[in-house]
Amino acid sequence: MKIAICNVQEFNPQIGGIERVSVSIAEQLIKHGIEVIFVSCRKSSYSDEYKLPAVQLHLPNPADYAEENINQFVEIIRKESVDIILNQNAHSFLFNRFLEEVKKITRTPLVSVFHFCPDMRIRTNRNRFDWNFYTITQNIINLARDIATRIPFKYFTMLPHRKMYKHLYNISDRTVLLSNNFIDDYTRIAHLKENTKLCAINNMLSFPYTSDLCVNKKKQILYSGRFSPQKNPYRVLYVWKKIMSKLPDWELILIGDGPMKQRCESLSKEMHLHRVTFLGFQNPIEHYKKSSILLMSSNYEGWGLVLTEAMLYGCVPIAFNSFGSITDIITDGLNGQLVTPFDIDEMSMVVMNLIESGKLSNYAVEANRSVRRFAPEQIRLASWGLEEYSPYFDKHLEDCNFHDVGDLEFPLGNTKKSLDVIEENVRQIYKDGKRVFGIGGEHLVTLPEIKAVSEFYKDLAIVHFDAHTDLREEYIGEPLSHSAVIRHSAEIVGFENLKQIGIRSGMKEEFELMKKNNTLIHEHHELDCLKGKPIFVTVDLDVLDTSIMPGTGTPEVGGLDFKELVGWFKYLSNFNIVGADVVELAPDYDASGASTAVATKVIRELLMAM
Repeated sequence: MKIAICNVQEFNPQIGGIERVSVSIAEQLIKHGIEVIFVSCRKSSYSDEYKLPAVQLHLPNPADYAEENINQFVEIIRKESVDIILNQNAHSFLFNRFLEEVKKITRTPLVSVFHFCPDMRIRTNRNRFDWNFYTITQNIINLARDIATRIPFKYFTMLPHRKMYKHLYNISDRTVLLSNNFIDDYTRIAHLKENTKLCAINNMLSFPYTSDLCVNKKKQILYSGRFSPQKNPYRVLYVWKKIMSKLPDWELILIGDGPMKQRCESLSKEMHLHRVTFLGFQNPIEHYKKSSILLMSSNYEGWGLVLTEAMLYGCVPIAFNSFGSITDIITDGLNGQLVTPFDIDEMSMVVMNLIESGKLSNYAVEANRSVRRFAPEQIRLASWGLEEYSPYFDKHLEDCNFHDVGDLEFPLGNTKKSLDVIEENVRQIYKDGKRVFGIGGEHLVTLPEIKAVSEFYKDLAIVHFDAHTDLREEYIGEPLSHSAVIRHSAEIVGFENLKQIGIRSGMKEEFELMKKNNTLIHEHHELDCLKGKPIFVTVDLDVLDTSIMPGTGTPEVGGLDFKELVGWFKYLSNFNIVGADVVELAPDYDASGASTAVATKVIRELLMAM
């Protein structure tokens, strides 16, 4: 299979988020045996060299729509035997028309990715009344636009977008949005009678993970992004003005370029701001590593890639709750902070409260951990190359009755509701006479599984493979935590029905609790007390040694090897396993892909045991 990833702009990963994500997508596709070519119209103005994982072909005309580009792209598709066109510039009506013409001629399936929030026109027109940047005339125009986006005028201002969205939907075999929260908006604005071709896929991480996460960061607040009205970096300066005197040993760093940069530098001087540095356009990774806090001031975003990039390196985000996908990224009060749009006083207070709380390092760890939710899809991709025969069980996957039902849709940002969704879906599985096998991702998903399964099996036992005890009552004041999941699960089934294997890290109190209840075991025969009972097996992948499984959130040296884990599975195959899960894969922590491959084989072997 060959996929042509196309864009108006050259796929220079230095330009912005769309380009970086496109390159990351290409890398993953190539890793799984799919050929990729890049096709673009315009060359980048940035002169720095960069390397792409695949060939980039430039069309002859830099315009979004040009006859010679149609002819050239048709020729490329036929010569390269392209199977799918991936449109990364779906927000351009002219570029979509160009691809429509190409599709008519070649009949090549078209997948279009819409990288912005559907109601961006309304969000663009609002909150642009600013005497510090715009002229009097422009402020009056912006004020008129703001009024025009209020009911009922907004329906008229959205007419061009309605036409574009409907056209994009009609010409595309699939239209991808960046959040489930955008699907209803897109459907409503486009006046779609049905939306079966819409789907939501979050943007993947585009920067490599480094295992040396530093939570003792510099006293540094970071802005990273384009200096444009959409991003509105003025707000960051206004926040700094309010907190600067209260934080004498902190500094503000701004990286990026754009039309507002010069005016921001002038405004900083006019406001007599101190300890403010404008660094211009550059790779933000080193600043993510050093900075404690990231401020996002945008009117809207499609995804807000800078948030996930910063969180990957433990830089805690504070952002306005101004676009639908932000709650997919930030769980308020756990891995970052959300602020009422566009309340400068509130953002200033949130920054101060976070710094004074002494919990920045806790937030940094949780921000870093949260990226592992991308694990299930990576497991599916890796499974394409997995041998279906297990030499350990002398058994084929065809001998196992299972079905992948896909991912559940969560109201991300709301932990309680997300757990309720899991619990209800698992409950329905058992009502249908089937068993559950969960994959992830965050270990907390085990708790609602146990709640549901225990309703059908009153004497349910848990066999817990993990490096960590997970027996805390709460973590950072939150009882619904991966560090407390087994404690709360054991409270449901009884500690006498809990056995733990591979544990080598935890608080003293947790080890005392294990000793008191005799939950920690080391030999196969110690499981015999559970014979005859229904068993739920939960495997945290950090039970394996770091040499085998570095791609997990909190790797611990001294773990099991793969054959030891399979040995436990073979012993358990003689028991009544009524449910299972494999969790805590963090694929971006291991760029080699080895951890994902190991996780995939762990899942295969556990399926054999069931």
